[in-house]
Amino acid sequence: MKKLALVLLLVLLGTALKADYLVTSRVVKIKFDPASESEFVEKVDQGTSLTLLDNGKQTNGYYQVIAPSGAEGWVYRTLVRRFKGSVTDFGSDASSSSAPPSTTSSPPSRGSSSTSTVATSSGSDGSAVSSLNFESNFPRTRNGEQLVTHEGFTSCMSTKYMLPVWVSHQISDALLKGDAKRQGSTYPQDTDFPELKANLYAKSGYDHGHLAPAGDFKRSQELTDQSFFMTNMTPQHGCMNQKGWCVLESNVRNWARLNPTSKFYLFSGPITTSFKDTLCINSLTVYVPEMFYKIVIEQTSSGRVKTAAFIVRNDDVEFADLEGGRTTIDVIESMTGLDFMPLLSPSQQTSLESRSFNYELKNLPECSGNKSCASVYGHRTTPEDRKGLKCE
Repeated sequence: MKKLALVLLLVLLGTALKADYLVTSRVVKIKFDPASESEFVEKVDQGTSLTLLDNGKQTNGYYQVIAPSGAEGWVYRTLVRRFKGSVTDFGSDASSSSAPPSTTSSPPSRGSSSTSTVATSSGSDGSAVSSLNFESNFPRTRNGEQLVTHEGFTSCMSTKYMLPVWVSHQISDALLKGDAKRQGSTYPQDTDFPELKANLYAKSGYDHGHLAPAGDFKRSQELTDQSFFMTNMTPQHGCMNQKGWCVLESNVRNWARLNPTSKFYLFSGPITTSFKDTLCINSLTVYVPEMFYKIVIEQTSSGRVKTAAFIVRNDDVEFADLEGGRTTIDVIESMTGLDFMPLLSPSQQTSLESRSFNYELKNLPECSGNKSCASVYGHRTTPEDRKGLKCE
């Protein structure tokens, strides 16, 4: 009876449901209301097709949907992929051979059909790719992009958005040891990319948010100081940078310490298809991303490789929000148009980039992931209330 009622509902809605539809990228909780603190209506599996309501309009970043059971609710946009057409087979599994053929977001930069599916693994030891040099396996530079290389990190700068589109660096248990301090470090101009002046976001309300964290370079005071270059900075909301993003960074360091014989290769950057604000500084315009990503690649001493990936909103993000942003490299590639680790073979790409390994997230004491946003901005102007750096 439920399916019959759902079919009748679809007929009544008519063309409203002939628009795009969604497929979940992981196990997803459908919420009663478009808010992270809302109770959930139903939990659906990865690869579940969801009917998109209200012509795909978003409220607070949530889509209104109908689940295969007929339950109606809200799902956050980073947890689903959007496809052209209408849902014709309720309950279909997008990870099967009949996965939807294309997405409405920027397509992955390689054409394998495996990039349109997402599989998860929590028990596998990963794939062996010991012959690959991860240290130089960067996305290919595109028009309007410039590589900036320092001893501790490599940054790919966009001359269009005046942001790094990705920053890559390496950590390990051994590399995290040291006593370098971040006190006194500023946000200096990088002479390799002089367009960005020092301390550029001052009085904007946004933090100068690291992509390669200063805490990853304690082995060297010079490297710690270099991590403050503007080529490693993005405008991050203080309630994201000092809460959820900081907790995620500390978790990655914790994973490295728990696996002392492994090397960890990291990519961090903004999703440059969606912006929440712009900063106008003299003749320069800096775009403020709506979301950021972090990719973690662990290679063990035996050559086995595991990956994890996260998407984090540039907003008030608490520890509890991080798990909902767990995703795959494939999904981040589809959102950014970047091809991470392009030197991997097609089979290695399929094996590693479509999986999210089950690294445990903890609310570590290094950051306070649950402090209030008001306390972050207790003596500062929020980005929303700023008077300067506005674009007319």
